Amino acid sequence: MQLADCASKVHEMQAICSAFSYLLAANSGYIEAYASVCEKVCLDCEKECRKHEEHIECKACAEACAGIVDQIKLRLA
Repeated sequence: MQLADCASKVHEMQAICSAFSYLLAANSGYIEAYASVCEKVCLDCEKECRKHEEHIECKACAEACAGIVDQIKLRLA
């Protein structure tokens, strides 16, 4: 069941990051507001994936999510 929870968080993260990516590319006026949603979803996904770091995919996803959060804080704070 734990990997199913992880997969669910990953699917949420992918959807949110895809939308955020589109907003960034479009230079949308909603970037700052949406950044907080993206940051929260990535933090949740990272937390869930860290539980399964023995899996290469989970470790890579957690690290990618942490990187996104770092960039949001660096560039949009």
